[in-house]
Order: sequence, then C-alpha cells, then structure tokens
Amino acid sequence: MDQAVGKFVRELETAVKIGEPTSASQEEQRNILANLLGLDPAFRQLVLLDSQERGLAKVSRLSQAASGSLVDRAGGDWFAQVKQGNRYISPVYVDDVTSEPMMIVAVPTTDVFGDFQGILLAEVNLKFMWDLVDRLEVGDTGLAYVVDRQGDLIAFGDISRVLKGDNVSHLDLV
Repeated sequence: MDQAVGKFVRELETAVKIGEPTSASQEEQRNILANLLGLDPAFRQLVLLDSQERGLAKVSRLSQAASGSLVDRAGGDWFAQVKQGNRYISPVYVDDVTSEPMMIVAVPTTDVFGDFQGILLAEVNLKFMWDLVDRLEVGDTGLAYVVDRQGDLIAFGDISRVLKGDNVSHLDLV
C-alpha cells in the first residue's frame, strides 16, 4: 500500500512544482486540478487552498451535492502538519455512499523561494486495491489481503469483512 500512496503523493508534488498553482490565475488553477483528475482515475476530488485555509479551486468526479467538504473530512491537525512542509496521509475510511475505501492526501505548495503558499488536497479512491487483491492467487490455499497500520482490512477477497471493519492485527503476520 505504501507504494500506491507514494505514487499519489508524487503526482501531487509534481503538479505543485510544475504548475505552481497558488500563484496561477483561477482558470489556470482549475485547469491544473482538472488535468490531475484526468491523470489518475483514483483521484476523486482535488482542492487547492491558500495559506489561510481558504479554498482557491476545486474539482470533483462527484456532483456538487455529493462531494461535500473535503477540508472538513480531513479533520484534525492536518493543516498545521502540511503548513510545516510535511505531507499528510489520512487513515483509510469507507465512503458512506459508495462503500469504497478512501483516503486523503495533502502536500504543501510553495513559491520559488520555498515559502509556504497553500495546500493541494486530494481524496483518493483505493478500490483498485480490491480489484488487485481479488485477482491474486497465493498458492492453493493462501489468502491475499491489504491492511492499514492499525491492522484494519482495506482489501480482501470477502469485501463484506472489509465493510464490517474487521481488524486482523492479532495475526502474527500482521
């Protein structure tokens, strides 16, 4: 899972470095976000915030009513963490509407001098992991699964166990 998450972080950081979205016009900001949304089908929503946590631009694969506030969904101290130049990766959560695993990834945006200018925030759909694990065969009797750092199932052949929130941290391998 770390490799997949790393891919999303790199895509966001590349967009920030190349596009310098916080200094772009509103139209250019929307274009940068729309291009990112088109680049990777796992991106579900993207939001660009300024240094005061105000929204500059937003794109989403969801309807206006269904998209909700990604900033509110992130919760906690993520803004302070990213403002200090760190990446933020949320715990995995299951979407209330689609029942698919999701996470939020945030990276700082800076100017040419490296000064903090804002944040690029993305909601990432992790359903591709379900599809991948479903296709894996591990010997004759083996099982493939993906867990988060807490041991919660994210992907497993029996999706109902993922949706129930099964935790397998008690297993020696986990």
